[in-house]
Amino acid sequence: MIRYLIVLQFPFLFFFSLLVCLNVFWVSGPVPLIYGTGLLVLALLGSLLHHMGRRSASRPVTLSVLLLGACVAAWVYRPLHLGAWETNSIGQALGVMALGALCLMASSLTSRESTAPGRSHHLPLALAGLGILWLAALDYMSAPLLLSGLVLALGIARGTGHSEPSNNTLAHHGARLGGLARYLVFLAGVSLAAVAFDFRRDPTWIVYLALALVCAGVAAAASTRAPARALLAAALLQCLLLIASSLVPAVLLHPAHSIAGGLVLGSALRSLEWRGDESPGLGALAGSSLYWALGILTAIGFAQHLPAWQWRLVLLLPIIPLLWGRLGAREPEPANCAG
Repeated sequence: MIRYLIVLQFPFLFFFSLLVCLNVFWVSGPVPLIYGTGLLVLALLGSLLHHMGRRSASRPVTLSVLLLGACVAAWVYRPLHLGAWETNSIGQALGVMALGALCLMASSLTSRESTAPGRSHHLPLALAGLGILWLAALDYMSAPLLLSGLVLALGIARGTGHSEPSNNTLAHHGARLGGLARYLVFLAGVSLAAVAFDFRRDPTWIVYLALALVCAGVAAAASTRAPARALLAAALLQCLLLIASSLVPAVLLHPAHSIAGGLVLGSALRSLEWRGDESPGLGALAGSSLYWALGILTAIGFAQHLPAWQWRLVLLLPIIPLLWGRLGAREPEPANCAG
């Protein structure tokens, strides 16, 4: 399960928490340039790591990145914990972005260790664990940034390079729904992040996000036996969420919205984990980080331009071609589930 936490900690802990902190705590001077440039560097680094493939994935390299990331998190801890968020601190900005680069590298390298899907309970437990970790933000907002370093430290304690036994009845279920699953991860990011950027300093959104991630774990566990069917059901549920929140924006502030968004996210991630078109397992989950990040950035755009809120229904249009021809097709499903 720790390997899944390491892979998922960058998009669901560090990146989300960083954007929330930048949105809540205004920054000035050269600091915004550092954060903006840092985010661009992270995007380029993610692309570079993706194209480098397995050549960069080795036990010594991964352990070195995990150790360095844990050390940087410990170095960044004190100013973040005691000073809450120093809006004009260049040192803090450089430290945070360095931690982000190491978290991204750890996620990518760990995802390359094994392409075979592991036991079915690892992804649900990892998602639920991320939801529990987010509750620390109720104490102080930047806690998830530092908890990413804690996850890397757990990876050092566990060690790396040990592949889990693959389950042949579950691996490569052959449902060619990777595009739909990725788009649902993007839409889940839009829906769940919108709550955070609407509440801002009100900590209620933290509870809603934690609830959504726990529900994502439940959905991932429930969809193990039929990931393709669960994904199609999640697509229909996401369509209903977008329609309801566009017509009645107050729906976003209801716990049921977070629960439904979590179910969509969990079903999409489970389908990506077991899909058979390319790099199943941890590699596919790491690849979903881009779509989650784009969803969060889209939510920020809607939050900054409220008149555009009613145009969110446009996001439904790509689902139509993705679903066309899938609803009537019979997708092979896993016949059994071990572990």
